[in-house]
Amino acid sequence: MYRGQAFGLVIVGLIACDRATASRQHAGSLGSATVVQITVSLRGDGTGRVTSIPAGIDCPGSCTMTVPNETLLTLTASPGTDSRFRGWSGQCVGTQSCTITAARDQSVVASFAPIPPDTCDGVVPAALGQSVSRVIYESPGYWTFCEDAVSDVAGNVAGFVGGRGGPFGWTIWAPDGTAEGKIATSDLVPQAVGFQGIAFYPSGNDVAAAFYSWTPTGTVLRRTDVARDPKSTSTVASAFAAVTGGSVAVSTTCYANGPGRATSELIVSRFDRDGVLISTASVGGEGCFSAGAVADEFDNTLVVLMDDGGGALGFPEDRVVARWLARDGQPLTNWFDAGPSPAGDPEVRPLIGGGAVVGNGFVWLAAFRSGVPVADERPSFLIDDDKLHIVRSGRGYAQFSVNDVSRYGTLKLYSPAGRFCGDLRVEEGSELHIGKDGTVMALSGPQRCSIRWWPRLLK
Repeated sequence: MYRGQAFGLVIVGLIACDRATASRQHAGSLGSATVVQITVSLRGDGTGRVTSIPAGIDCPGSCTMTVPNETLLTLTASPGTDSRFRGWSGQCVGTQSCTITAARDQSVVASFAPIPPDTCDGVVPAALGQSVSRVIYESPGYWTFCEDAVSDVAGNVAGFVGGRGGPFGWTIWAPDGTAEGKIATSDLVPQAVGFQGIAFYPSGNDVAAAFYSWTPTGTVLRRTDVARDPKSTSTVASAFAAVTGGSVAVSTTCYANGPGRATSELIVSRFDRDGVLISTASVGGEGCFSAGAVADEFDNTLVVLMDDGGGALGFPEDRVVARWLARDGQPLTNWFDAGPSPAGDPEVRPLIGGGAVVGNGFVWLAAFRSGVPVADERPSFLIDDDKLHIVRSGRGYAQFSVNDVSRYGTLKLYSPAGRFCGDLRVEEGSELHIGKDGTVMALSGPQRCSIRWWPRLLK
């Protein structure tokens, strides 16, 4: 069984060291020394405790203390037995140790969340319920096919048609099947209402990639350029999911430097659920590579690289290279070796309780705790060649095949810790997809361009 980062101790160091801080007089043993006040707050629906060395904070209870300027104060967050530590905010970020310079009175927030119960209760639906059927594209041909479907939290459904010689992009319907609009892009990341993604457009002699937010009707709400592709380079840009809302946009531009080693520009941009840019980090280097990412429920982003055969960022070839970034783009870890790299592109999926699992679309390779630069064994319940989704608002997982036709039409459902709960037979022979609101979608017919969905079946 595997659970994300649910237990353990997290240390944060606070250093008060700015002599320009306005001083206050503190009676008792501190005398007239300049002092700094440290305040700890607890947030979330979970339980936990924060203590300090030197003693003074034992929160809840004693949540404020004053220390002489330049005092090293260590705070330890310990989740309750029924909870997990979600991370720090305020003067610290992430879930690991943090050292800051307290130039004034400082506030630190420790967030705790309940551990989802490891139960199969309510994971497998008793019945499929009513469905809606539509056609993504009326006249598919040999070079035109339908291959993906998503839905946003509001239940709006989008089906994708691609290939050559026909239309390209997404057709969108309301939950009841009313036609709403179209979006011409390959990536589509569902949000609370509407979608986000990357689209390319001509820009002078170049091609630029922009990050878009769309309404369900296809109206553009916001656009932000994320990459430019001069003709002498190769740029790939994609958008990836963020569990807390919004998206992670990753663009890689490979520059061929003559007979020498190629280099890449790698830009990771974090957008909120409204499409507003939160942060941008430029973290490229030696080599050319494909990239994948996900922002987990702690809002930490795992960026994963698989090299083109020559090694990435100075690591040996045929290795997976990864790095954790905070929401504000600051690195939580250095680049680290995440294990052997088979052929393919990175597939990065979030795990319940934080962290992520990494594969190449055919084999699941390893799991990573949030903010930790060490590869763990992959969860034992994972099936190679299957897609993985969190369902039931974080109370379970679903797996399904998009390559093995013999298993088309059936979902395998699991508890948060990976206990098998049962099979859900949806539509035999159909390629299944799961939306952000738990809607289950089945693609079938010629070139799989007929779509049928069961609204919020796994919500």
